[in-house]
Amino acid sequence: SHMFSKLNEGTPIESIPSYLWADEFLTILLQEGRSSDWLKSWTESGWNPFLILSHARQRVGGGMGGAGPTCSKDGSDTFLRHAADAVIGGPPVPIATAATFLADLTFARSCKASPAAEAGATSDAKTGVAERDDWDCCLALALGYATLRDSLLVDNSHHSEQEPLLNATADAVVAAISTRRAALGWRYGGLRLLLQSRWPFVDMMDRMFQHPSVKLPLASGLQRFLLQEPRGALKEPHSLWMRIFPRREIVSDMIRYVRTPFCGMRPFMRLIENIAFKGYGAEHAASSALSFVEGGPHLGDCTLWAAAVLEAAKVPFFAVAYEPLPDASALFRESVLDNKWDGQVVVVPKALGATEGEKVRLAYFPGHNGEGTTVRAAAQAHCGEGCEGFSEIDTATLDGTWEDYRPSHLDVLKLSVNGEELNTLRGARSLLSRRKICSALVHVTKAQRGWETAPKAEQGVGKKAGSFSSDLWNLLTNVAGFEVALHLDQDVTGQVRPEDTRPRPSTTVLKNADELEAVFSGQAYSHDYLVARQRRFEQTEQCKQSWAMRQWEEIF
Repeated sequence: SHMFSKLNEGTPIESIPSYLWADEFLTILLQEGRSSDWLKSWTESGWNPFLILSHARQRVGGGMGGAGPTCSKDGSDTFLRHAADAVIGGPPVPIATAATFLADLTFARSCKASPAAEAGATSDAKTGVAERDDWDCCLALALGYATLRDSLLVDNSHHSEQEPLLNATADAVVAAISTRRAALGWRYGGLRLLLQSRWPFVDMMDRMFQHPSVKLPLASGLQRFLLQEPRGALKEPHSLWMRIFPRREIVSDMIRYVRTPFCGMRPFMRLIENIAFKGYGAEHAASSALSFVEGGPHLGDCTLWAAAVLEAAKVPFFAVAYEPLPDASALFRESVLDNKWDGQVVVVPKALGATEGEKVRLAYFPGHNGEGTTVRAAAQAHCGEGCEGFSEIDTATLDGTWEDYRPSHLDVLKLSVNGEELNTLRGARSLLSRRKICSALVHVTKAQRGWETAPKAEQGVGKKAGSFSSDLWNLLTNVAGFEVALHLDQDVTGQVRPEDTRPRPSTTVLKNADELEAVFSGQAYSHDYLVARQRRFEQTEQCKQSWAMRQWEEIF
């Protein structure tokens, strides 16, 4: 970081102390004789300097392609075009393209430094590889191996070949750098060679740290988000597999770094953990399975974590998740298959709405697609210059789909639909009126987005509720028979302003639509939730027996 900041100031790289230290460290690491698994250990450590180095490479003239040997019979333009897209966050290089590039690499010697080179031969010595600039082609070989491994990882295929490819990458880059240094008579210089090469090896190394699949211990979610130690069945080590974006994306990067699913609704996590604790060791009929729907799950963090926790406690469950972003829903579906939950967790690649079969456009900023929202529910801060959108996303309603998946009640409806909460409930009117939904959890700040972007005529005046709050209140109370409360969760992230003196955690039952309007028109934080459940004296028999209802008062 220090090196890159100095480069931005225009300081020559050779006079930057941090560059010299990094060069010395990397050169020692890339010496001959090292075990082939050093690169595997490094990538698994999570310590990634290559993001900064990839930016530094552009500063010192190591552009994509550049001058140097093509190293292949047919040139390398096609491969480099795909690699250039991949290292800036695009799709992986096609497997066939990477394999063809490797097959076409042409140099007589294998990528091994000769004894003369290791002894410090000069550049005019007959070292073969160094003399013909084939050292650069050895770096191309390392890049080819790394690229093919990345393509296989993202494709989730050829698992037995991935570690050998990583070791082959390590051997090839060591051979390339040690041979060239010896030929030039350099003691160090490994980092310099990598930064100035025409081959984007450091860029691909950065991508190599962006693992597309991670194993996440369940205990970390309890400790990091709920601030508690595992209990009951979770005292034993349990984990889940999660597929994430193989590129820079804010949620995926956080998951890779902290090894924890990014479930942003603590009350839902607490409810699931309590159900797992109370249900562990009990006898469970299939009909007692906890059912829940998540609207807007993105990569499925909350649903996957909940499924793993319930499975560990041997509590039966069934979940349906509606995720409209095609790439996120596809990764979510792969996670379901990786954890063998097919039939227990259903991923629906549609947007929840008020009407079945409509088309909506979702917009988000690159790298932040977990914040995707419909354009009609998007405040200016969430759409405009730099937004990306999908124009052909189908809508689904809970009324039109839930009973196709499970002709029974729904224990928990968890919504994170970024302003479409009211429309989602409009599309569940039949289920709500028939008391088929036992409870609902909503982020205030996300529902507030829909309130803020509603036509002025739908917003309230002063303390009087407008039609937005009145319609939402009517659906939750008169139609669904819910008791609605504002739950202020513990401020575990320090986001609540000091002047907000409301106690946390606390739960306050709302009395009318005007009080709901006050929630939307006032200051809200990411730890604020609307929580609703069927009124105790109106609960259906199925909801009375629901695991969620039995644990509700312990959480709220």
